[in-house]
Amino acid sequence: MAAQPSLIRIVNRAAIWLGTAQRISSLDDPAPLAEAARDTIDFCRDELLASHPWNFAVENRTTAQVVGVDTDRYARAFERPADGLRFLPARPDEDWGGFGVIEQGQYLLSDAPPPLKTRWIVRVEDPSRWSPGFTHSMSAALAFEIFTVITGSDAMSQKLAARLENAIRSGKRQDGMASGNRARLTARLSSWLGAREAGGREWQYGPPIV
Repeated sequence: MAAQPSLIRIVNRAAIWLGTAQRISSLDDPAPLAEAARDTIDFCRDELLASHPWNFAVENRTTAQVVGVDTDRYARAFERPADGLRFLPARPDEDWGGFGVIEQGQYLLSDAPPPLKTRWIVRVEDPSRWSPGFTHSMSAALAFEIFTVITGSDAMSQKLAARLENAIRSGKRQDGMASGNRARLTARLSSWLGAREAGGREWQYGPPIV
């Protein structure tokens, strides 16, 4: 049986990509590799998760109404789920019970009656739940984030950026094969790396709640 992915293995794989002999046995190690990983890995995970509706991270959430919030032209405001990284709105030609839902600030606004059912990309911290494509992309993202600290040089920037893009593209393609119709609903505006560097975003329409 193949070993389950772990944060330590992901960090050590990133180190291999950087061509360094450094390895860690714990994220609490005092070594520079562990320190850089501690400072970076949560950021990488959340940003990579939010960049694409990975099948393992898409979940329905039921949220409560929040009273006393300026709802503009909508009847009600609803709280965001604590683990929600990105709201997946319905496509314009679909509806959730005939009501529109928009995200504004820290709330969701809608005319729908409470409780509100929505779909989200959620924070998944357990590496054993990650898909192989996401795990591969995490190692690439981590290597890209920490290479200057570990190697003391920025000479690998273009090579690592290309490797990261390829890893993410491959991971998303694998994920899309298991998405059914959702793969055809993608509205791709920019890549994860491009969104970080150019301020762009990649939007993904989610499937209707069932």
